[in-house]
Amino acid sequence: MSEPRGLKALYRRYVAAFNAHDFDELETYLSPELVFDWGDVMPAMRGRAAMFAFYREAWTYFDEEISCAQQNGGEAVT
Repeated sequence: MSEPRGLKALYRRYVAAFNAHDFDELETYLSPELVFDWGDVMPAMRGRAAMFAFYREAWTYFDEEISCAQQNGGEAVT
């Protein structure tokens, strides 16, 4: 099954925005009503603003970077 046209490029832009801590750009990819559920680790974050508030504080303590490779031995996405 082939990927939808442009999906890889879209994901790369999202990853680049996340890794750059670019909240203005991230806002274009994430729904205002998103739910970020950590399971039993901590309460779910409800809404883009809640997720951004969490990361604004969290990134003062650590840096997090997304990297991902395709399944089945494909080229690295980032």
